[in-house]
Amino acid sequence: MGQVSSLSAVLGASDLEDFVARVGQTSAAQRAQAQVLDRVQAAAAVDRNSQARLAAVRDRVDLLKKDADQQVAVAVEARTAAGVAKDEVDRLVAVQAAKQTAVEGKIAEARAEQAQLDAEQAQLNKELAGIIAQQAAQAAAQRPTSSTPAAPARSGAWFVNPTANNPIVVTSPYGMRLQPILKIWRLHAGIDLVDRCNQPVYAGRDGTVLKLQTIYGDGNRVMIDHGWVNGASLMTAYNHLNTFAVSPGQSVRAGQLIGYAGMTGGVSTGCHLDFQVYINGSTVDPAPYLGL
Repeated sequence: MGQVSSLSAVLGASDLEDFVARVGQTSAAQRAQAQVLDRVQAAAAVDRNSQARLAAVRDRVDLLKKDADQQVAVAVEARTAAGVAKDEVDRLVAVQAAKQTAVEGKIAEARAEQAQLDAEQAQLNKELAGIIAQQAAQAAAQRPTSSTPAAPARSGAWFVNPTANNPIVVTSPYGMRLQPILKIWRLHAGIDLVDRCNQPVYAGRDGTVLKLQTIYGDGNRVMIDHGWVNGASLMTAYNHLNTFAVSPGQSVRAGQLIGYAGMTGGVSTGCHLDFQVYINGSTVDPAPYLGL
């Protein structure tokens, strides 16, 4: 369109001078048009470059944003995990503190229990010592005392079966036991015999009911004095009874009902009979005296 207009302008010259003038004007116009075109093309190129850079910048921004979002997500996850871990640590610390408190409580209970058992045993020893001293004084006028008699052989028993079960069944023997909390050894001063709840309990030998007691360790207890046997004081104790069937001072015969089995007392773990034998006020293993 521009070239046709320029040609028309030149051909329309009236003379040579006008032709030359018109050619010059046309050339100038074409140069100007070319310059404008160059500038437009350059501007277009710049615009295209700008668009490309802008697109690249946008892509970079998008990439950085995605990376930032990922970092934020990681940070949030890390904080959440840290919070969960802290909660778990706090829970474990609380559990450990509770266990420590419970252990300390059990230790305090065990110490109090041991102190009470020791006090009860000391009181019993004192009482038995007085009784045995009186018996010894009475026996001294009749015959001299001798050393503690040896336990009978298994073929001969000093006592009849004190339980309703035949044969006798021993569930826990006489001897030292480790206290699981205090880690100290203490004596199990009798033998535990099978006797179900409220089954009869019988006197093991002729004697006199010395005392009925209800104490922490052994619960309801019947103690029977069997007098002097082979020059030594002989007594028995029947522990953890549910109820009594005799009275203090009452004479009993071997095999006579004296009470009913139970699980009374602070250290009983179930119905049974804890049978104890005392010679000169000290406990001995009852098993051989029962012919076991």
